[in-house]
Amino acid sequence: MRCPECKGILFVFDQIDKEKAQQNAIKRYLKNTCMLNDLGSKRGNLSANLEEAKYVYEDGTIEIKGKNGIIGNLTLKSDIKIDKRYGCQSGGDAFIYPLGEVRFENSKTKIYDKDEYLFTLEEFSQDKEKQTMLWEILDSKKNLDKNIIDKVTLLKDLKEPEISNEGSEILVKKENRAILLIYLKCVFTLKNSPNLEEEKIFSVGFTEKANNNIQIFYESAFPDVKTGEIVCSNCGTIIDSEMIDTGAEWRSFDSGQKEKRSRASGAIKDAKVSKGLTTEIDRYDRDAKGGGFEVERKVELYRMRRLQTRSRMSDSVGRNLSIALPELDRMCSLLDIGETIKEDCAHLYRQAVDKGFVKGRSIESIIGAIICYVTRKKGEPRTLEEIGEKSGISKKEIGRSYKHILKSMNLKPPRTNVEDYIALYASKIGISNTAEEEAQKILNEAKKYGITAGRGPSGVAGAIISLACEQIGEEFPKKELLYLVGITISTLHSRHEEIKNKLKL
Repeated sequence: MRCPECKGILFVFDQIDKEKAQQNAIKRYLKNTCMLNDLGSKRGNLSANLEEAKYVYEDGTIEIKGKNGIIGNLTLKSDIKIDKRYGCQSGGDAFIYPLGEVRFENSKTKIYDKDEYLFTLEEFSQDKEKQTMLWEILDSKKNLDKNIIDKVTLLKDLKEPEISNEGSEILVKKENRAILLIYLKCVFTLKNSPNLEEEKIFSVGFTEKANNNIQIFYESAFPDVKTGEIVCSNCGTIIDSEMIDTGAEWRSFDSGQKEKRSRASGAIKDAKVSKGLTTEIDRYDRDAKGGGFEVERKVELYRMRRLQTRSRMSDSVGRNLSIALPELDRMCSLLDIGETIKEDCAHLYRQAVDKGFVKGRSIESIIGAIICYVTRKKGEPRTLEEIGEKSGISKKEIGRSYKHILKSMNLKPPRTNVEDYIALYASKIGISNTAEEEAQKILNEAKKYGITAGRGPSGVAGAIISLACEQIGEEFPKKELLYLVGITISTLHSRHEEIKNKLKL
């Protein structure tokens, strides 16, 4: 939250060497912010060094000099934020890529990419050549992930877009829909710290432009729980003094006491039939003190228990879930799948049941297909052979259900990366970190020659692991690896020799 009085302003970039108040504001910010918490015992020395620091503005950089030399510097950088809709399979509002450094020259904000001048914020919206230059930069960016952003769609949308320039931001839109945003950010580079092997960069505040001055703002107003006030740490203004305490009216001093006094239930869990919200009537027929009940009371509890069971299975969806979710729990346990992935599987299965996509197919095969999809999407893949063995359903039937789920629920098949299988198999057969690193190096070389294209990722991963262990002279359980990968020893040997010969190892 920003203070309405001081606006949370930290400093004006090119006026730092003239204003003592701005220097003090930076000093307070660097001391109070959490960015310096990782510096251990040397943080006290750093704070003392900041007390008598001098601030020098030169060529678009603010140098902060202490007794022992330069503490760090404040500079401006420009980033590109691209909308997530270009084939993105993961969460987040956008993907951010570095564009270049920002310098002040003749009262203009110029963006450079490795000392090559690109454009100014002021001229970009009018100059077609500068816009074309940016599209070419985007097209040639090596770190633009093709798996996340479809370049063809992106560059197509960037033809004849609407471009607006406001302050320190350039917004690019197409048909009133945001495509990308170019913006400036202020960064603090910490130097000469004994606790850091190299320079470390921290983002500082929000960058805005007004009257040809770059101003840096930050969230200066924070709630004080003890006093019930929102106070600005920059100027001390009390913004609100009548905050409502939404916490509990009781206190607790350990986790057991907290759980005992809490009157709310735990988090909702899709993997439980009732989502963890219903009251359970246990089968022990004992009261709160551990004593038994009379016969009439036991009969009444039995009747209530039976009615509760019937209410859960009053419709086909409830009956299906009562069978499917325990089966999902069993399979996740056998396949060593964590709670997060199990919850995602349960959520997807509930959607499939609600829309009627499970009818006509066995529950086990649908659960196996959903586990296959979610584990691949989350980067912890399980093969159809593994899932088939644990579920008792054939690999062929699970494969059919997998295609059915993807088609009926309009899901994109997740990419299966060999890296994921290498990490999975390495942890399961217990090879060393050195062997796993060697396997990743071999995989990177194999990709350059296109050896992995058109091959099953699990088989390639198995062959690369065996080759990596051979290269460093490490023993590994070959039978266990073959069992995990699901291929014969002759197939593993042929893959092994093919990669070895192509890479000339």
